[in-house]
Amino acid sequence: MITTIDIKKIRMNLQMSQREFADKFGFSVGALRHWEQGQRIPKGPALVLLSVIARSPEIVRDAIEASAA
Repeated sequence: MITTIDIKKIRMNLQMSQREFADKFGFSVGALRHWEQGQRIPKGPALVLLSVIARSPEIVRDAIEASAA
C-alpha cells in the first residue's frame, strides 16, 4: 500500500514546471500545488498514478499518447 509520495521531487526529476506536469499527466495545477505544499494528500487513483509516474514516467507518457491517437 502506498502511503506517502514526494510529488515535487517526482516533478523536479522530470524537469517539468507545475503546469507542464499537470497538463501532461491530467492533474489540475491547483491540486498539484496543494499536494506539493502539503495542504492536501493525493488519494485513490491519483496516488496510484503518481506512484507509477515516479517509477516509470515513460510508460505513462506512452499510454497517454496512445489513447490520444
